[in-house]
This record gives sequence, structure tokens and C-alpha cells, in this order.
Amino acid sequence: MDNLDSVEVKDIVNKRRNPAVHDFDGNHTIINYIMEQNFLCMVDDRGCFIGIITRKDVIRYMKRRIESRRM
Repeated sequence: MDNLDSVEVKDIVNKRRNPAVHDFDGNHTIINYIMEQNFLCMVDDRGCFIGIITRKDVIRYMKRRIESRRM
């Protein structure tokens, strides 16, 4: 805990086990990855971190899409 200031995210994240998704990847790709892990790191076209997509985010998105089709 004392060395947290010197640690970067890239030193912690295992890119083989937790590949990042890009902002241009489609829903199909995101759904396939999120079925295997609890969260995804999203990066832009330069590989810079944008944010995290959680499994809950994907389920919430799909729920809204289903509900909007029923109306």
C-alpha cells in the first residue's frame, strides 16, 4: 500500500486475460468479452484508457433496449 503512488494501471492489468475493448468495437464483441469477465477496460484508437464497462452496465443497456421494443 505504501508504493501505490509509483504503480500504474498498465502494471496491474493482465492484457491477455483481460483484453481491452476499443471505442469502435461493436456490441457483439463487448457482449462476448463481458460473458467471460466481470468488467472491461475501454480504450480509444490510440490505446488510451477511456473507462470501464461492467457486466451490470451491459445488462442494464440490454434491459432498456428490450423494454423500449415492448412499447
